[in-house]
Amino acid sequence: MNKTLKLLLVSVLVCSCSNYKSLQAHREINVEEVYKSWNKLAKTFTEINLNEIDKNSLRYTFLQELQGQYRELSDYYIIESPISGEFYMPRIWIMYSRNKKSTDVVKFEFLQRKWKFKDSFLLPYIFKYRYKEYIRKNEKEFNYNDVTISHVINDEVVSCDFFIAGSMKKFVFELPEMSNHF
Repeated sequence: MNKTLKLLLVSVLVCSCSNYKSLQAHREINVEEVYKSWNKLAKTFTEINLNEIDKNSLRYTFLQELQGQYRELSDYYIIESPISGEFYMPRIWIMYSRNKKSTDVVKFEFLQRKWKFKDSFLLPYIFKYRYKEYIRKNEKEFNYNDVTISHVINDEVVSCDFFIAGSMKKFVFELPEMSNHF
């Protein structure tokens, strides 16, 4: 009887562990947690009220769009690089790895008061962001627009770096079309 009870307990434990693993694989992005941590780190760049969740803000509405389409992301980069000048157009790229050989890149633009999918492509390598590697060292290649790079891991923004126009080494996604470059 003691062996049967132990076998039953081990079976329950093994089943519950595999069940937990499948729950992790199908978790959804927690929009409010990501929004709060994103704003907390970005507060050094802009005036943001950390006690308030602005559900109409560009970031919040973007995270809602992301949650709807990319539910299972747990480690990804959000690159903001709005076009400014004669007109203002918010743009965001999401970069994440689905495997150990490549990085998916998805571009969104804010058009007609909504975030809309614009383009996607695959980089044939794993993207590794290091702040010091993107500081401009020569005068030839640089960013034309402000760029903010945020790294999100398990619904928490763990880093957020801001580059004012002209201060960052050009962030090229290796596409022939200029609109896909920062």
